[in-house]
Amino acid sequence: MSIRHKVLGAAVVIPVLTAAPAIADDVVVTPEPVTSPTPDPTPTDQAPVVSPPQTEIAASATTVQSIPVAPAPKRVSASLRTSRAGASIRTVGTRYSPVTAVFRLTQWARQGRAGYHNGCLRLTDNAYGASNRVGTALRQWFRAKRAGFGHTNRMAPVGAQLFWRTSNPAGHVATYVGRGLVVTNMPSGRVKMVSWRSVDRWGPYLGWAEPYYG
Repeated sequence: MSIRHKVLGAAVVIPVLTAAPAIADDVVVTPEPVTSPTPDPTPTDQAPVVSPPQTEIAASATTVQSIPVAPAPKRVSASLRTSRAGASIRTVGTRYSPVTAVFRLTQWARQGRAGYHNGCLRLTDNAYGASNRVGTALRQWFRAKRAGFGHTNRMAPVGAQLFWRTSNPAGHVATYVGRGLVVTNMPSGRVKMVSWRSVDRWGPYLGWAEPYYG
């Protein structure tokens, strides 16, 4: 081959080689996405821990702080109670304590004990085993009141002696046994447990006294 032919062949090849990059520039090559390795599955015996959003945490904190706290219950003064089963009660000249006297009276009421016609004070005196007795319920009331053992209210403790002024000049007395009940004698002479208020029909209520036989 002559030198001329070699030059012409080279001239033909060069344009082809130089045109190749232009064709390659028109192709858009999309890179393959890089995939992260899949994490191991959560074990079946361990629940995934999910953190609540910050807004929920703030809401729950606000809710806890806004719960009202109930005030401490106020102590009720003994003078405001209508019955004070646990209150101490003074006795003078008695053989039995108020607890024992109340027990004796309730037992007699359940038995329906008889023999106390016009004997309300005798019933009360017997329950306490009183020593220095007087003749009527009114005399017992005024004696206890003069000694500072009488009280003109209805806040009587269990074991207190309650007094009424009735149509009978001797008056009437009954013993408070709690829960709004008293043990007293009925007109028939039987011992009975009745409502405290029911005795108000017999006459005006005077007050209550701690058993005083001084």
